[in-house]
Order: sequence, then structure tokens, then C-alpha cells
Amino acid sequence: MRFFGMLLLLLMLPSAAYADKLIMVCENVTGMRVDFIHSSNTFEEGKDGYSNSKQIIIFDESNPETVSAKWQTAIPNGLDVSREFVDQIVKDEFKDEQVILIDGRSVSTLLITPRAIETAIYNFDEMTLLATRLVMTIGGWDIAAYYKGRCERVN
Repeated sequence: MRFFGMLLLLLMLPSAAYADKLIMVCENVTGMRVDFIHSSNTFEEGKDGYSNSKQIIIFDESNPETVSAKWQTAIPNGLDVSREFVDQIVKDEFKDEQVILIDGRSVSTLLITPRAIETAIYNFDEMTLLATRLVMTIGGWDIAAYYKGRCERVN
């Protein structure tokens, strides 16, 4: 009877193929963006992305309620500054995103801050990310954007 209890427990757990930590790095994530400019009451649309930057995503199965993600500040193409220079000015940090759904090896997250709502789907089988950002800025403009990227597993 004890054997069947253990077997049932193993079958109920999410994929036993998970490593303790799944870490992926994504580079040059791209997407589209819409800005609403308050002063002119207009929308501006265009390409967007995180050029010359990396996104580091960590899912630790011992803490399945959160995903730690670091979205490094982009350096626009053509801007003649080094990564080191930008990193000294902007201190990007890991943020804990709330896991809202785990489906196999896809993890959906939500992050709410005073200025933004961010969602993401990190797929650790296909090594991809999909993300949306809604950012409200006071008095200037509001931003809606979505991003996609291919990633590489580093562990």
C-alpha cells in the first residue's frame, strides 16, 4: 500500500524532469510598442526591444511561487557607449515575478509595481520568452509593449 501512495505522489508532482534550478539567458529581445503621448493626445507605434542586452530568467523548483528575472537595460543600436558604462549608471536588479500558472515547462508570471503591470511566459522546453508591459508614467506618456525572444539554457 505504501508503494502505491508513493507512486501516486510522484504522478501528481509537476514534471519530474525539472532540475533544481532552470536558468536561461535571452539576448536582444524584440517586439512592438505603442506610446500614448499626453501632451499631444496621440499614439505612436513602432518597433521596440532590448538591444545589446540580456535577460536572465531563473526558475527554482524549490520555490515555485516565483521566477527571478533580470531585464538588463537596452543600449540602442548606434549609441557609442559600452555595456560596462550603462551598467554603472543603471543598476538592474533581479525582480521576483509571481507565478500564476505552470503548464509542463511553461511558467506564466505576473509582476505589479506602482508604475507597471508586466506578464511573461517563460518556456523552458522551447527556450523562449513572451512578455507584455503596460507602463504608466505620470504626466508624460503611457507605454504598452510586447516582446519575444529565443533563449539559451545555461545550466
